[in-house]
Amino acid sequence: MFQFGKINSTSASSFRIVDLFNNQERLRLDINGNVGIGTTTAPAERLEVSGKVKATDFIATNSIKIKNWTIDAPDFVFEKGYKVRSLQEVERHIRSRKHLPEMPSAEEFKDKGVDILEMNYKLLQKVEELTLYAIEQEKRIKKLESFAHVEGWETQNRQARVP
Repeated sequence: MFQFGKINSTSASSFRIVDLFNNQERLRLDINGNVGIGTTTAPAERLEVSGKVKATDFIATNSIKIKNWTIDAPDFVFEKGYKVRSLQEVERHIRSRKHLPEMPSAEEFKDKGVDILEMNYKLLQKVEELTLYAIEQEKRIKKLESFAHVEGWETQNRQARVP
């Protein structure tokens, strides 16, 4: 059984729905149009929900910010002892499983859904690993260029291409 009614206080008034069996407020609508669902205080935002929210569609027109982030950034990738997989290992994994290592498959996405915080973490880890691969490639290229320059390969190669 629910009670519907207006709350009067010295500062403002709002409409609320209260569960009479356990005397818990279930919903509050304040004079500013803010709605609180399952909250214990007046809502400070247009919509405040204490608990899970299920939606079949969601559109954000400005930004989405997650406060009280509980997952550390994967900066361990940059620690001295961290070993990125060789590109050959990554290629073998992709050829056999059709997705990146440590990432869910398309089937897992469909069956289990996606935890956006966890996915952002994994994607950032992959970006950081790609950065390490790019740094290593740059070092190898520079080494090859210096070797080619010392050997005179660049000069000989350029002369061979000029008609």
